[in-house]
Amino acid sequence: MLSEGQTACFNDLDNNRLSIKFENMYNIGRYSKLYDTSSYNITNTMTWNCYGSGKCWYGSECGNGYKLNTLEKNSTNPNGYGCHMSSVSCNGLCTHGVSCVWYRWEVLPNMNNVAKVYHSVSELWESTLVIIYKNISRTVVFNTNNPTFDLHDILNYEMSHMPVNIHSVTYEKPLNKHAIVEYKNNYYNLDVSPHNLPIANMIGDIQISDDKKVIFHTDNIVVLIAV
Repeated sequence: MLSEGQTACFNDLDNNRLSIKFENMYNIGRYSKLYDTSSYNITNTMTWNCYGSGKCWYGSECGNGYKLNTLEKNSTNPNGYGCHMSSVSCNGLCTHGVSCVWYRWEVLPNMNNVAKVYHSVSELWESTLVIIYKNISRTVVFNTNNPTFDLHDILNYEMSHMPVNIHSVTYEKPLNKHAIVEYKNNYYNLDVSPHNLPIANMIGDIQISDDKKVIFHTDNIVVLIAV
């Protein structure tokens, strides 16, 4: 059994030396990009009427998701509308003491400062052996899918078809998170939101595709209303 950096030597019947050096062994992870993510700001605009005035009548035009035409605006960013009936403060001028407050919110991602999120696809081990015989040197790369190399093109006829195998490459490995986040040329192994499923308060609660489409976890939205 060889450890990394060690060499095993053998002599053939003509006293020619065969040396096999275990150069290194490492794991190679393959990752696929899921999305970009970034910090963001949430903006909101609002307007209001007293109950019984304008569209604030019987509450029929005031509810979650109601889009007031004067607030309507086209945008490719995540946005939403709504209306809330609110009690007016003592200083208010509404006869019924109630007002309708219509609002529009919009998420503005920081497109100039994004992080790239990748998901683990596969992992394999890879190892390099340096084989020298009769001044012929060959560097051979083994991996999970190709763990065997036949020395027939290095050794002479008497020692042809001598296989070298690497097997039982097993070891205890901690369970890592399955995503890598690239930010400013640094890489972090982190928990992230699944693709197309933003989760509140987790990296990836806002997701930006390569064509700049944005999806957002709307449960994050809190609209503060004061009249």
